[in-house]
Amino acid sequence: MSQLHEWYTTFDRIPFRQKRFLVLKLADLAGTSDIHQLSFEVGNVTLYTDDDDNLLKGLADILYVHYMKMDSSQADLGGYVMAQLLTKLDRHPRYREIFVPQYEQLTGGAMSLALGEDIRAQVAALAALIPDKPLRLSFDPQRLRARLHRFEQVREDNPNSEEQLGLLAGILLRLDRAANYPELVAQVQGLGEHAWPVCAEIVQQVGDKDRARVDILRAARVLLEQQKWACENDAEERIWEWPSLVHSLYMAMGVEHAGQRDQALYWYMRQEGRSKQDIDAGLQALGAQIPAAHRAIIALLFLGREDITA
Repeated sequence: MSQLHEWYTTFDRIPFRQKRFLVLKLADLAGTSDIHQLSFEVGNVTLYTDDDDNLLKGLADILYVHYMKMDSSQADLGGYVMAQLLTKLDRHPRYREIFVPQYEQLTGGAMSLALGEDIRAQVAALAALIPDKPLRLSFDPQRLRARLHRFEQVREDNPNSEEQLGLLAGILLRLDRAANYPELVAQVQGLGEHAWPVCAEIVQQVGDKDRARVDILRAARVLLEQQKWACENDAEERIWEWPSLVHSLYMAMGVEHAGQRDQALYWYMRQEGRSKQDIDAGLQALGAQIPAAHRAIIALLFLGREDITA
Protein backbone atom coordinates (compact mmCIF):
# COMPACT_ATOMS: atom_id res chain seq x y z
CA MET A 1 0.00 0.00 0.00
CA SER A 2 2.84 2.40 0.80
CA GLN A 3 4.25 1.65 -2.66
CA LEU A 4 1.01 2.77 -4.31
CA HIS A 5 0.99 6.09 -2.50
CA GLU A 6 4.67 6.57 -3.27
CA TRP A 7 3.81 6.20 -6.96
CA TYR A 8 1.14 8.86 -6.51
CA THR A 9 3.56 11.30 -4.87
CA THR A 10 6.12 10.70 -7.65
CA PHE A 11 3.52 10.58 -10.40
CA ASP A 12 5.51 12.67 -12.88
CA ARG A 13 8.45 10.26 -12.74
CA ILE A 14 6.76 6.86 -13.06
CA PRO A 15 6.13 5.14 -16.45
CA PHE A 16 2.80 5.70 -18.23
CA ARG A 17 1.75 2.07 -17.80
CA GLN A 18 2.37 2.37 -14.08
CA LYS A 19 0.21 5.50 -13.94
CA ARG A 20 -2.72 3.64 -15.50
CA PHE A 21 -2.22 0.75 -13.09
CA LEU A 22 -2.20 3.17 -10.13
CA VAL A 23 -5.53 4.76 -11.09
CA LEU A 24 -7.26 1.39 -11.52
CA LYS A 25 -5.77 0.05 -8.28
CA LEU A 26 -7.03 3.09 -6.37
CA ALA A 27 -10.49 2.53 -7.86
CA ASP A 28 -10.30 -1.09 -6.74
CA LEU A 29 -9.29 -0.10 -3.19
CA ALA A 30 -12.12 2.43 -3.06
CA GLY A 31 -14.55 -0.42 -3.76
CA THR A 32 -16.50 1.69 -6.24
CA SER A 33 -18.91 0.16 -8.72
CA ASP A 34 -17.56 2.72 -11.20
CA ILE A 35 -14.32 0.74 -11.63
CA HIS A 36 -15.66 -1.06 -14.73
CA GLN A 37 -16.38 2.21 -16.54
CA LEU A 38 -13.16 3.81 -15.28
CA SER A 39 -11.19 0.99 -16.91
CA PHE A 40 -12.49 2.17 -20.30
CA GLU A 41 -11.64 5.80 -19.52
CA VAL A 42 -8.10 4.92 -18.42
CA GLY A 43 -7.61 2.84 -21.56
CA ASN A 44 -8.82 5.63 -23.83
CA VAL A 45 -7.40 8.80 -22.30
CA THR A 46 -6.16 10.07 -25.67
CA LEU A 47 -9.79 10.45 -26.80
CA TYR A 48 -10.11 13.38 -24.41
CA THR A 49 -6.74 15.10 -24.39
CA ASP A 50 -3.14 15.06 -25.54
CA ASP A 51 -2.08 15.66 -21.92
CA ASP A 52 -2.89 12.15 -20.74
CA ASP A 53 -0.57 12.37 -17.70
CA ASN A 54 -2.54 15.21 -16.14
CA LEU A 55 -5.84 13.49 -16.90
CA LEU A 56 -4.72 10.31 -15.12
CA LYS A 57 -3.41 12.36 -12.20
CA GLY A 58 -6.77 14.13 -12.02
CA LEU A 59 -8.60 10.79 -11.87
CA ALA A 60 -6.31 9.67 -9.04
CA ASP A 61 -7.07 12.91 -7.15
CA ILE A 62 -10.81 12.33 -7.55
CA LEU A 63 -10.52 8.76 -6.26
CA TYR A 64 -8.70 9.95 -3.13
CA VAL A 65 -11.03 12.84 -2.38
CA HIS A 66 -14.49 11.72 -3.53
CA TYR A 67 -14.36 7.95 -3.16
CA MET A 68 -11.94 7.27 -0.30
CA LYS A 69 -12.55 10.62 1.47
CA MET A 70 -8.84 11.11 2.09
CA ASP A 71 -6.37 13.97 1.92
CA SER A 72 -4.14 12.79 -0.92
CA SER A 73 -1.13 14.70 0.44
CA GLN A 74 -0.97 12.53 3.55
CA ALA A 75 -2.97 9.44 2.69
CA ASP A 76 -2.53 6.19 4.62
CA LEU A 77 -3.78 3.51 2.23
CA GLY A 78 -2.88 0.70 4.63
CA GLY A 79 -4.96 2.31 7.34
CA TYR A 80 -7.80 2.83 4.87
CA VAL A 81 -7.86 -0.87 3.94
CA MET A 82 -7.79 -1.90 7.61
CA ALA A 83 -10.63 0.51 8.34
CA GLN A 84 -12.72 -1.03 5.57
CA LEU A 85 -12.09 -4.48 7.02
CA LEU A 86 -13.25 -3.29 10.43
CA THR A 87 -16.57 -2.13 8.95
CA LYS A 88 -17.27 -5.75 7.95
CA LEU A 89 -17.10 -6.96 11.56
CA ASP A 90 -20.34 -5.24 12.55
CA ARG A 91 -22.02 -8.46 13.67
CA HIS A 92 -19.49 -9.03 16.42
CA PRO A 93 -21.25 -8.73 19.84
CA ARG A 94 -18.71 -6.14 21.04
CA TYR A 95 -18.44 -4.30 17.76
CA ARG A 96 -19.12 -0.84 19.17
CA GLU A 97 -16.85 -1.31 22.17
CA ILE A 98 -13.83 -2.76 20.32
CA PHE A 99 -13.92 -2.16 16.59
CA VAL A 100 -15.61 1.23 16.26
CA PRO A 101 -12.91 2.95 18.39
CA GLN A 102 -10.23 1.22 16.30
CA TYR A 103 -11.90 2.43 13.12
CA GLU A 104 -12.12 6.00 14.42
CA GLN A 105 -8.46 5.88 15.42
CA LEU A 106 -7.41 4.67 11.96
CA THR A 107 -9.47 7.27 10.11
CA GLY A 108 -8.80 10.09 12.53
CA GLY A 109 -12.55 10.65 12.79
CA ALA A 110 -12.64 11.82 9.16
CA MET A 111 -14.99 9.03 8.10
CA SER A 112 -18.10 7.75 9.87
CA LEU A 113 -19.24 4.15 9.86
CA ALA A 114 -22.19 3.29 7.65
CA LEU A 115 -22.44 -0.09 9.37
CA GLY A 116 -22.83 -1.16 12.95
CA GLU A 117 -25.70 1.14 13.88
CA ASP A 118 -26.58 0.93 17.55
CA ILE A 119 -30.11 -0.53 17.69
CA ARG A 120 -30.22 -1.26 21.41
CA ALA A 121 -32.50 1.67 22.24
CA GLN A 122 -34.90 0.65 19.45
CA VAL A 123 -34.93 -2.94 20.69
CA ALA A 124 -35.61 -1.80 24.25
CA ALA A 125 -38.54 0.38 23.14
CA LEU A 126 -40.13 -2.46 21.16
CA ALA A 127 -39.53 -5.02 23.91
CA ALA A 128 -41.33 -2.71 26.34
CA LEU A 129 -44.50 -3.22 24.25
CA ILE A 130 -44.57 -6.93 25.15
CA PRO A 131 -47.12 -7.28 27.96
CA ASP A 132 -46.87 -9.44 31.06
CA LYS A 133 -48.04 -12.99 30.39
CA PRO A 134 -48.05 -12.46 26.60
CA LEU A 135 -49.07 -16.06 25.79
CA ARG A 136 -52.57 -15.29 27.08
CA LEU A 137 -52.87 -12.58 24.42
CA SER A 138 -52.19 -14.77 21.41
CA PHE A 139 -54.09 -17.27 19.28
CA ASP A 140 -50.69 -18.65 18.28
CA PRO A 141 -49.06 -19.20 21.70
CA GLN A 142 -46.74 -22.04 20.65
CA ARG A 143 -44.91 -20.03 18.00
CA LEU A 144 -45.02 -16.93 20.19
CA ARG A 145 -43.28 -18.85 23.00
CA ALA A 146 -40.53 -20.02 20.64
CA ARG A 147 -39.83 -16.49 19.43
CA LEU A 148 -39.87 -15.03 22.92
CA HIS A 149 -37.32 -17.63 24.00
CA ARG A 150 -35.07 -16.96 21.01
CA PHE A 151 -35.34 -13.20 21.50
CA GLU A 152 -34.18 -13.47 25.12
CA GLN A 153 -31.23 -15.61 24.04
CA VAL A 154 -30.09 -13.26 21.29
CA ARG A 155 -30.55 -10.16 23.44
CA GLU A 156 -28.33 -11.63 26.12
CA ASP A 157 -25.63 -12.89 23.73
CA ASN A 158 -25.56 -9.92 21.33
CA PRO A 159 -27.71 -6.93 22.35
CA ASN A 160 -26.98 -5.14 19.06
CA SER A 161 -27.94 -8.02 16.76
CA GLU A 162 -30.41 -7.14 14.02
CA GLU A 163 -31.94 -10.60 14.39
CA GLN A 164 -33.83 -9.16 17.36
CA LEU A 165 -35.86 -6.88 15.08
CA GLY A 166 -37.21 -9.80 13.07
CA LEU A 167 -37.99 -11.72 16.24
CA LEU A 168 -39.81 -8.71 17.71
CA ALA A 169 -41.85 -8.40 14.52
CA GLY A 170 -42.93 -12.03 14.91
CA ILE A 171 -43.74 -11.51 18.57
CA LEU A 172 -45.82 -8.35 18.14
CA LEU A 173 -47.78 -9.74 15.18
CA ARG A 174 -48.79 -12.74 17.29
CA LEU A 175 -50.23 -10.65 20.13
CA ASP A 176 -53.54 -10.59 18.23
CA ARG A 177 -55.70 -10.68 21.36
CA ALA A 178 -54.14 -7.53 22.81
CA ALA A 179 -56.41 -4.49 23.07
CA ASN A 180 -53.79 -2.35 21.31
CA TYR A 181 -53.15 -4.82 18.47
CA PRO A 182 -53.50 -2.18 15.68
CA GLU A 183 -50.78 -0.11 17.38
CA LEU A 184 -48.53 -3.17 17.62
CA VAL A 185 -49.01 -3.88 13.90
CA ALA A 186 -48.08 -0.26 13.15
CA GLN A 187 -44.83 -0.78 15.07
CA VAL A 188 -44.09 -3.85 12.95
CA GLN A 189 -44.71 -1.84 9.80
CA GLY A 190 -42.01 0.58 10.95
CA LEU A 191 -39.47 -2.26 10.99
CA GLY A 192 -39.51 -2.38 7.19
CA GLU A 193 -37.25 -5.04 5.69
CA HIS A 194 -36.92 -6.81 9.03
CA ALA A 195 -40.66 -7.49 9.07
CA TRP A 196 -41.26 -8.73 5.52
CA PRO A 197 -39.78 -12.26 5.94
CA VAL A 198 -41.81 -12.64 9.13
CA CYS A 199 -45.00 -11.68 7.33
CA ALA A 200 -44.25 -14.09 4.47
CA GLU A 201 -43.65 -16.87 6.99
CA ILE A 202 -47.03 -16.24 8.63
CA VAL A 203 -48.84 -16.32 5.29
CA GLN A 204 -47.26 -19.70 4.58
CA GLN A 205 -48.05 -21.09 8.04
CA VAL A 206 -51.63 -19.91 8.50
CA GLY A 207 -54.28 -21.24 6.14
CA ASP A 208 -57.30 -19.31 4.87
CA LYS A 209 -59.61 -21.63 6.83
CA ASP A 210 -57.82 -20.99 10.14
CA ARG A 211 -60.50 -19.03 12.00
CA ALA A 212 -58.48 -18.61 15.19
CA ARG A 213 -55.51 -16.79 13.64
CA VAL A 214 -57.42 -14.80 11.04
CA ASP A 215 -56.30 -11.43 12.47
CA ILE A 216 -52.63 -12.43 12.40
CA LEU A 217 -52.96 -13.57 8.79
CA ARG A 218 -54.81 -10.42 7.77
CA ALA A 219 -52.18 -8.16 9.36
CA ALA A 220 -49.33 -10.05 7.65
CA ARG A 221 -51.01 -9.80 4.26
CA VAL A 222 -51.66 -6.07 4.60
CA LEU A 223 -48.03 -5.45 5.52
CA LEU A 224 -46.81 -7.52 2.56
CA GLU A 225 -48.98 -5.50 0.18
CA GLN A 226 -47.51 -2.30 1.59
CA GLN A 227 -44.02 -3.78 1.18
CA LYS A 228 -44.69 -4.56 -2.49
CA TRP A 229 -45.74 -0.96 -3.14
CA ALA A 230 -42.74 0.41 -1.21
CA CYS A 231 -40.27 -1.74 -3.12
CA GLU A 232 -41.64 -0.65 -6.48
CA ASN A 233 -41.27 3.01 -5.53
CA ASP A 234 -37.87 2.53 -3.88
CA ALA A 235 -36.56 0.83 -7.02
CA GLU A 236 -37.45 3.88 -9.09
CA GLU A 237 -35.82 6.23 -6.57
CA ARG A 238 -32.61 4.18 -6.34
CA ILE A 239 -32.04 4.52 -10.09
CA TRP A 240 -31.67 8.25 -9.63
CA GLU A 241 -30.10 8.21 -6.19
CA TRP A 242 -27.28 5.89 -7.19
CA PRO A 243 -26.80 6.25 -10.96
CA SER A 244 -23.95 4.68 -12.86
CA LEU A 245 -21.28 6.92 -14.31
CA VAL A 246 -22.85 6.39 -17.75
CA HIS A 247 -26.27 7.33 -16.38
CA SER A 248 -24.83 10.52 -14.91
CA LEU A 249 -23.38 11.44 -18.32
CA TYR A 250 -26.77 10.94 -19.96
CA MET A 251 -28.34 13.18 -17.34
CA ALA A 252 -25.77 15.87 -18.16
CA MET A 253 -26.49 15.46 -21.89
CA GLY A 254 -30.24 15.71 -21.33
CA VAL A 255 -30.85 12.40 -23.08
CA GLU A 256 -32.75 9.34 -21.87
CA HIS A 257 -30.35 6.66 -20.70
CA ALA A 258 -29.96 4.12 -23.52
CA GLY A 259 -28.26 1.37 -21.52
CA GLN A 260 -24.71 0.30 -20.73
CA ARG A 261 -22.18 -0.63 -23.44
CA ASP A 262 -18.54 -1.54 -22.95
CA GLN A 263 -17.03 1.68 -24.21
CA ALA A 264 -15.60 4.99 -23.04
CA LEU A 265 -17.92 7.88 -22.13
CA TYR A 266 -16.58 9.77 -25.14
CA TRP A 267 -18.36 7.41 -27.54
CA TYR A 268 -21.70 7.85 -25.74
CA MET A 269 -21.40 11.58 -26.38
CA ARG A 270 -20.60 11.06 -30.06
CA GLN A 271 -23.39 8.53 -30.59
CA GLU A 272 -25.96 10.88 -29.08
CA GLY A 273 -24.79 13.79 -31.23
CA ARG A 274 -23.89 15.92 -28.23
CA SER A 275 -20.96 18.28 -27.72
CA LYS A 276 -18.70 19.24 -24.82
CA GLN A 277 -20.66 22.49 -24.59
CA ASP A 278 -23.88 20.50 -24.10
CA ILE A 279 -22.25 18.56 -21.28
CA ASP A 280 -20.93 21.72 -19.64
CA ALA A 281 -24.40 23.29 -19.75
CA GLY A 282 -25.96 20.14 -18.33
CA LEU A 283 -23.51 19.95 -15.42
CA GLN A 284 -24.19 23.57 -14.53
CA ALA A 285 -27.97 23.21 -14.83
CA LEU A 286 -28.31 19.97 -12.85
CA GLY A 287 -25.75 20.69 -10.14
CA ALA A 288 -26.16 18.39 -7.14
CA GLN A 289 -28.62 16.13 -8.97
CA ILE A 290 -25.50 14.40 -10.32
CA PRO A 291 -23.19 12.88 -7.64
CA ALA A 292 -20.18 15.08 -6.91
CA ALA A 293 -17.72 12.33 -7.86
CA HIS A 294 -19.38 11.88 -11.24
CA ARG A 295 -19.50 15.64 -11.87
CA ALA A 296 -15.77 15.82 -11.15
CA ILE A 297 -14.94 12.92 -13.49
CA ILE A 298 -17.12 14.18 -16.36
CA ALA A 299 -15.76 17.73 -16.00
CA LEU A 300 -12.20 16.43 -16.02
CA LEU A 301 -12.66 14.17 -19.05
CA PHE A 302 -14.66 16.46 -21.30
CA LEU A 303 -13.84 19.95 -20.10
CA GLY A 304 -10.30 19.58 -18.76
CA ARG A 305 -11.25 20.99 -15.39
CA GLU A 306 -8.99 19.84 -12.61
CA ASP A 307 -11.14 21.21 -9.82
CA ILE A 308 -11.92 18.01 -7.89
CA THR A 309 -14.65 19.84 -5.95
CA ALA A 310 -16.71 20.18 -9.16
